[in-house]
Amino acid sequence: MPIFKSPKGTRDIFYSELYHWQVIESRAREIFRRYNYEEIATPIFEDKKLFLRGLGTQTEIVEKQLFILKYAAQEEEKEKFCLRPEGTAPVVRAYVEHNLYKDWPVAKFFYIGPMFRGERPQRGRLRQFHHIGAELIGSLSFYADLEIIMLASQIIKELGINNYKMLINSLGCNQDKERLKMLLKEKLLGGKEKLCEVCQRRLHTNILRILDCKNETCRKLVRELRIDKEDYLCEECLAHYLNLRQQLEKFKVSFKEDPYLVRGLDYYTQTVFEFVHPSLGAQNAFGGGGRYNNLLEELGGVRGGCVGFALGMERMLMIIDNLPSLEEGIFIFIAVTDKLFYNNAISLLYDLREKGFEVDLDYRFGSLKSQMRRANKLKARFCIIIGKDEVEKNFFTLRDMENAQQMTLGYQDLLAYLSKQKNA
Repeated sequence: MPIFKSPKGTRDIFYSELYHWQVIESRAREIFRRYNYEEIATPIFEDKKLFLRGLGTQTEIVEKQLFILKYAAQEEEKEKFCLRPEGTAPVVRAYVEHNLYKDWPVAKFFYIGPMFRGERPQRGRLRQFHHIGAELIGSLSFYADLEIIMLASQIIKELGINNYKMLINSLGCNQDKERLKMLLKEKLLGGKEKLCEVCQRRLHTNILRILDCKNETCRKLVRELRIDKEDYLCEECLAHYLNLRQQLEKFKVSFKEDPYLVRGLDYYTQTVFEFVHPSLGAQNAFGGGGRYNNLLEELGGVRGGCVGFALGMERMLMIIDNLPSLEEGIFIFIAVTDKLFYNNAISLLYDLREKGFEVDLDYRFGSLKSQMRRANKLKARFCIIIGKDEVEKNFFTLRDMENAQQMTLGYQDLLAYLSKQKNA
């Protein structure tokens, strides 16, 4: 029995699965380069006030899910920091802190890394999870929304995810959101006793979150409200949304309008969108994003529009139709007939590695038979055998593991043959 286990809501990632992660990250980075996005890496912990201010004090993330760090310090500093629950606020904080608007009035960043939330672990929802995300900072144009959606869709498409839907909605500007809140309150107050306990509290704290409740009774009540965008969107925000929708249709981006889509963070304004997949169950979103036009100014920057998205790595891995197979194993394995010849094997090992070959050997000093089994397990393409004859006569026995053929070669001929096979 192990003495320790990984913390609940976290997991260890090994071998072939980690290879899948690396393929996904590599593919995403290549697409980001096409769209001219620069990678940014922010700390995994931040001042917790960044999220209190950016995400909203009444959001579930802030109320229940922040991982607060406690450490030895003055009393007022003891709980100053928390692990980041999402990537947008840290990117905007970095942009403002370093005055990047002077050189990049319109900046495009992407990030890949772990996020942390103290929610109840379940399928596809972990306490440590990983996001691939992007932020386009400094533009109010609907063309920026289009680019972010096209970029996210391109990544999803090239990763081989099928049968998903993109849901889209507009919350409007801050004034529109207030109108929407008043409209919801008027329509829901009369039947508030039918709402779940959480949504009854949300009526007075964060009413928009009622639209996102997964309780079936609440969902039924919300869908009976019949709220049209014209009821709360101002002329400018409605035009922004209609223009974006027209562009999505022009570029044949499949989407479904969802008037109840709000996302879980207070900083969203105007466009919001989500990518959902039926195989993920009730918690079916594997990515999403939208506009957050006020966050830049709220965090001390100049006024300017921002839009972004994030995709969940763990959830995408659950729905990718054709995960890439692990590439071939190591290229060369070195085996010895007796541990007396390990010095010779070690010299060759580092010599070949220095010349760019992928090489390994068995450090257990086992029998030649066990070493060959190890070579097979590592899927070695070739095995170099070193024994008494090889050392005394200054040659190497090279075994082709695919066809079981062997040949004897001097050092220079060995290098030439392996180089030719490597580049074939």
